[in-house]
Amino acid sequence: METNSQKLVELKNELRKEFSQRRSSISKSDREIRSNQMTMRLLNLNEVVDATNILAYWSFGTEAPTRTLIKELSLRNKRILLPYLETNKMHAARFNSTESLETTTYGPLEPTEKIPTDPSTVQVIVVPGLAFDRNGFRLGYGRGFYDSYLSNLSDSATTIGFCFATQIAEHVPTEPHDIALDILVTDQEVIRIASRSHRN
Repeated sequence: METNSQKLVELKNELRKEFSQRRSSISKSDREIRSNQMTMRLLNLNEVVDATNILAYWSFGTEAPTRTLIKELSLRNKRILLPYLETNKMHAARFNSTESLETTTYGPLEPTEKIPTDPSTVQVIVVPGLAFDRNGFRLGYGRGFYDSYLSNLSDSATTIGFCFATQIAEHVPTEPHDIALDILVTDQEVIRIASRSHRN
């Protein structure tokens, strides 16, 4: 007989497969159009306009593209951070240029110079994922790196899910330790979460 924990794992894996297929089905031309729409929505958020330290991500595979976003943030004189993994834990380091990135065994590019930034100084974090719901909960890739990092942010930090509208799920299954995001930005809308779980 399956336990509730096993059922939850199976449900999450089914959703990962479904939403991964949804994301992959977006054509290259449509992806570019949607990406530009998402980028402009995010750049216009007051929280982003007012922030100095912004942790983004270097998109990989079919993730919502962030190259244009990072370029625009740089033009706005933001201090851009990118995630990297060390001893199976996520950290953030300063992004300087595409030349200062290196390939990894698990996929995304990482900063070559891995000088960790204190999570409490991050003002905005842009978070990838496979699916998100309107309560701000996120379905990631199952490794828990972002979940752990989010728990170390300052309460004043703004957490933003960056995704295509087709990645919005009716419901993302959660566990007690899951942390809801503050805002979701899609190619169609900005969703501000009315209430979210606290980080501390």
